[in-house]
Amino acid sequence: MKRNLEITFGTLHKTLFSLIFTKFLSESTFMPYLILYSRMSYDSKILRQTAQFLGWETLRLETSQMPNWFELQDTEYALFYTAPSAFHIARQLSLKLLGCDAYWLSRLPMEYTKRIIKTISLKQAKEIDQSMFIKPSLSKSFQSGVYEKKNLLQKTLNLPDEMLVLISEPVKWTLEYRCFILKRKVLTMSVYRRYDQLYNENLKSPEEEIQEAKSFIDEVLQDNRVESPPGIVIDVGYIENRGWAIVESNQCWASGIYGCEPKKVLESIRGACISMKHLKEEEKRWDFEKHFFAANQKV
Repeated sequence: MKRNLEITFGTLHKTLFSLIFTKFLSESTFMPYLILYSRMSYDSKILRQTAQFLGWETLRLETSQMPNWFELQDTEYALFYTAPSAFHIARQLSLKLLGCDAYWLSRLPMEYTKRIIKTISLKQAKEIDQSMFIKPSLSKSFQSGVYEKKNLLQKTLNLPDEMLVLISEPVKWTLEYRCFILKRKVLTMSVYRRYDQLYNENLKSPEEEIQEAKSFIDEVLQDNRVESPPGIVIDVGYIENRGWAIVESNQCWASGIYGCEPKKVLESIRGACISMKHLKEEEKRWDFEKHFFAANQKV
C-alpha cells in the first residue's frame, strides 16, 4: 500500500511538472528580432549592440531580400531601414511600417508650428515667384531649403510634377531637438543643433532649455487635435523671435538617433513595426508605404 502511494504521488508529481513546463513553453515567446540595413552607420551599430545586449536576435542585410536560410518565426520584428527598401523587407516579414502622411505637418494647429505650412504639388510650387522654404513631403528626392523659382526648377528637373512637397515661409531655427515617442509619451530626446553647432558627442544643452523643449512636446502630445501613429519621431525647435515649434515628423524606424538612449529608441521602433495579423483598425490609417507612394508618384 505504501509503495503504491509512493508511485501515485511520484506519478502526480511528474504530471504536475509536465503541465507546468508545457504551460511555460506555450506562454513563452521569442525575443524581438531586429533587421538592419547594410550600411555600417554609428546609429545602426549602436542599436544592434543594444538589441543584442537585451537578448534580441539581429540580422544585417546586404540587400532588400531576406536570405534563403531565413525562416519566418512567430515573434516580433523591428526594422531599422530606409524607405522605400524598407517596404520590401516589411512585406517579407508580414509587417506594416507606420508613419505620418504628407499632410500631417500642414494640418497641425499654427500654435504648434509658428508658421504657415502648406502641402502642395511640385507643379504648384514651381509656379510660386517668391522665395519659400520647400522640402519633399515624405522623401529625400531633393534637398530641402529656401528656393527661388529658377533654382527649384533646376533642382527638380527630373521629378514628377505630381509629387507632394511642403512649403512654408523661411524662418530661423536656433535650437532643434529629436524626440522618440511611443503612445504619445516622449521616451528619449536629444539636441541635434544649437545655433551654429550641429550634433556631436560633446554638444550639451542647459537643463532649463531641455525642460522647455520637453514641456512643449508634452503639450503637443496631450492635444487631441494632434494625431499620430503609436511610434514616431517628432523634431521640435526654437524659431527666433517666435518660440518653440514643431520642425517635422519622421519615421522612428529610419531616423538618426543622435544622443538618444538606444534602448528607448528600440521601444519606439517596435511601436511602429506592426505584424499584419495584429494590426488594429485605427492603425491602418498610418500605413506609411501607402502614404509614401501617394506622395512620391513616379519617383
